[in-house]
Amino acid sequence: MTVVKRTCPAASSVLEVRSALLSVAQCLASPIDVAAFLSALPATSLDAPLTALRELLTRPGPFSFEWPTPDLDVVTESDRTLVRIALPALVSVRAQGVKVFARLFNRPAATHAIKCLDHFAQRFATKLTQLHLDATLTYSDAFCVLLSRCTHLESIRLAASGSNVLTAVTTPNHRVRSIRLEMELVKTTPRWTPLLTKWLSSGFASRVKVHTPLIADVDDLALAIATTPSLRALFVHHSDAILHALLATRRALSQIIELRVVTDETDLIPRLLQLVDHSAMKVLEFLGAADFSYILALLPQLPSLHELSLHYCTLGAMPLDTSTWPQLRTASFEGVKFEANTFDALLAYLVRATHLTEVVLNGCALVAAKIDLLSRALPQWMQQGLTYLSLVDNQLDNRSAALLAIGLREGRNVAPLTVHLHGNSLDVHGVRMLLDALATCECVRIQLNLDESVLAPCAKELHALAAARRMRVDLLDDDGIQVLYSPIKVVE
Repeated sequence: MTVVKRTCPAASSVLEVRSALLSVAQCLASPIDVAAFLSALPATSLDAPLTALRELLTRPGPFSFEWPTPDLDVVTESDRTLVRIALPALVSVRAQGVKVFARLFNRPAATHAIKCLDHFAQRFATKLTQLHLDATLTYSDAFCVLLSRCTHLESIRLAASGSNVLTAVTTPNHRVRSIRLEMELVKTTPRWTPLLTKWLSSGFASRVKVHTPLIADVDDLALAIATTPSLRALFVHHSDAILHALLATRRALSQIIELRVVTDETDLIPRLLQLVDHSAMKVLEFLGAADFSYILALLPQLPSLHELSLHYCTLGAMPLDTSTWPQLRTASFEGVKFEANTFDALLAYLVRATHLTEVVLNGCALVAAKIDLLSRALPQWMQQGLTYLSLVDNQLDNRSAALLAIGLREGRNVAPLTVHLHGNSLDVHGVRMLLDALATCECVRIQLNLDESVLAPCAKELHALAAARRMRVDLLDDDGIQVLYSPIKVVE
């Protein structure tokens, strides 16, 4: 009897299983790691979406700073084709308005925005997780049907008054966790409370922002907010009726661990702070024309706090023992009038801090005089994971740029880093110094807004300088913003 042996097919390599490679790439939180992973693979093992993703993450540009959930609004014209090809490889995307979809598909926004969103949703509806709907478009019932297919939406921002939109994204098939109502220009009083109350009781609601002075049934809405156990974050922006109604409930807000308030009635803030659980509070953000020194004095009682943001207030003279402060990850101060000793104590705390990921010191008159101290702290912050440094409107000059350049050269960042320098007094010489420093960095970008007349004569020179060092310079865009990008990987 003749025995015929069947040949066994060769075992498949994991490199031949595209879905496995895609899953690995999507699981990596760092764009630097994703770029390294995809670059290590043979080109033949990558399909078109992964090839496009590798290209986006291995060349200077905004995409590396947006991973893992890119904002389509920041996609530049030169990157749009690659982004469209890479869409199947992305876990999710964000959109700051419907018009971004028209730009993504190179169509006129005024007439094609909703059509382009529909085209996107036909294949990628479940990839859209955050959407901002502004008040410049009319959202029809047909559009709401389109939204009903975007069942993976996690965050929706509404600047239009149509309740049909809110109904469309709070169906039983949706899992929206964050709703932001930003309708300060609405002249009528939308009846949001029944819809919001239904959403708050769904078990998915974790964040709510109210930015409208006109709310019907405000007492009912306040009671629903106070009694929603799943709610973790509350942002009330110039909606003082909500604040008064919350206080009138006389209920503890112990479930709220993120509190953000913008108000002219700043005497309401300490009363709200009495309602929250100090030991659990993670985020505090306040804006108001008042002395918020008492908030700094409260910090030793907030051991879990990781973000403190104070805006357009005063921080007067007071004894500060910053050794008992919590380990902040985000420290943001904008338009603050500091007493000198208070600023020095805060700066000493920031310099010693070991967990900072974001530092914002905007419009603070004392920053320019302390720029040498900040530049010396920069390498340490970069090594510890800093992702955002904003020094906007501080009258920084070319000397300041030179000091920041030294800090960038000496640092080695472990995460993509953005340095925001709008509204300062740099000229093209400062830009050159920053470009020289960026040539030694990996995945760092600097945002500026110099006058066009300053940069236009030197644009070709700056582009050539950047290209020779595998960098990128985006100059003179429609918003008057310039962005300088370091190489993604330093070439030794």
